[in-house]
Amino acid sequence: MQIKGKAFTDSNLIIKEEEQLKRKQELERELKKQQKMEEQLKREAEAAKKRMEAEQEALKIQMICLKIAGRIIAGDKVSTKDHQYLVKHDPKLYGKALMMRVIKEEPKEYKQLSEEEERNNPLSKSSTNSEVTSDMNEIVTPTVDIQI
Repeated sequence: MQIKGKAFTDSNLIIKEEEQLKRKQELERELKKQQKMEEQLKREAEAAKKRMEAEQEALKIQMICLKIAGRIIAGDKVSTKDHQYLVKHDPKLYGKALMMRVIKEEPKEYKQLSEEEERNNPLSKSSTNSEVTSDMNEIVTPTVDIQI
């Protein structure tokens, strides 16, 4: 009888060990799956961060362009570099701002807005200055007298 009991307990132990081994393998597969998901989420988060930074930079440029255009439309004195900056980043807005310009008897004079961008990107300044200057020479500045 002891031999039967021992064989029975040995087979029970083998079955339990096999079940534990299967469970361990399942847990390892699940862990690998979760690690892959974590890596994918990290890559997606990094890509989203890069897109967000690019969009922030584009919005910053657009805000500077809108401020420059507003100053031109108001008839205020705007630096040549700001004109060039607007031509470079949004030529259509520049043309619209010139068309909508109001002539003032005493225009305000502002500091250059595009200065910060030039300091942040010194390489872009040298490569595009001649291009922007030649573009500005081609643009005719219309003036409109508005009686108020």
